[in-house]
Amino acid sequence: MIIKRLLSLLSLSLFVTGAQAAPDSTGHRSVNYVPTLGGVVRGRFEQTTNDGGKGRFAVRNARLSVRGQVLPDFGYFILTDFCDMGKIKILDAYARFAPESLHGHLKVDMGQSRMPFSVDASRVPGLYYFANRSFIGKTVGNLRGVGVRVSYSFSGLPLDLEAGMFNSATIGDHTPWQTEYCYAGKARYTFIPTGLFAEAGFESTYPGGIRINNTDFCLQWHDAHWLLEAEYMYKHYTGDAAPACHGYNFMADWHTPVRWNMFNTFSSQIRWDGMTCHSDGKTVDEATAKLTCTDPARNRLTAGVTVSRIMSKYRADIRLNYEQYFLHHDTAVTPDCANKLCVELSLNF
Repeated sequence: MIIKRLLSLLSLSLFVTGAQAAPDSTGHRSVNYVPTLGGVVRGRFEQTTNDGGKGRFAVRNARLSVRGQVLPDFGYFILTDFCDMGKIKILDAYARFAPESLHGHLKVDMGQSRMPFSVDASRVPGLYYFANRSFIGKTVGNLRGVGVRVSYSFSGLPLDLEAGMFNSATIGDHTPWQTEYCYAGKARYTFIPTGLFAEAGFESTYPGGIRINNTDFCLQWHDAHWLLEAEYMYKHYTGDAAPACHGYNFMADWHTPVRWNMFNTFSSQIRWDGMTCHSDGKTVDEATAKLTCTDPARNRLTAGVTVSRIMSKYRADIRLNYEQYFLHHDTAVTPDCANKLCVELSLNF
């Protein structure tokens, strides 16, 4: 029913607002009100090679985005995942102010969005290099919030800045009043024309009774065939509520054009990532009054190959990954942290 209503609304908007608006009294350019649709669909099969050899099919993402303008300088973005492992999630919903006079250098977003923090956590599913995100991207640094986000890119200087202030309450409920907020920001400098960029970020969250501060550093280099990336994240729990968490992600991607039937790109990937014991910041051990470890320490080696059909902004990827986990001796092996094979078909449009 939700999907049917959304499609009806989109069809109506395309019919009613298909024409361009006339210039207004300020002399600004006319606005094309037709929304731009985008999305990604990822279906997969996973099979563990230990833990009894369990398997499953899943729709990892079925995301649909709607982007558009309503007035000169003003726009919107809505992103919904209609099937994230069987669940519907509203991910982003914000209004944007981007003055034409600043030629797109300044953007102010008000609403729900990803907090500006981390490189791998900010990567969209259609541009993933691996079937499963790194521990930084999924567990340690993956947060969305409701608030305001400001981004600025300098003219003539390869520096991009982002910062935001968000509710401390969950994105599933925007009604609570609060005295504590979450903050996040990052800065990226691109070393032109070397293909190298450096990014640093800081994030302060308040998921429960304590504040958690994250610091992140990343270096990435790429050329015509290679992409190399190294990211480190330090998560500190104030008041000695839990030992600090260290997350790290080192990855390499090699890609080359090919002419294999319908495929035009082949790539291979390798990644070493891991984290020390991690807490969600909410679960407390009543005996010690300390935060409990909700995600055990572990390391992982991932190797994969991908064949792709890429045409402009559209792409199809068939991906094969193998994940080898390295757990502490006292960590129970579950399917989520078991060695596994993953075959994935991803469509990005």
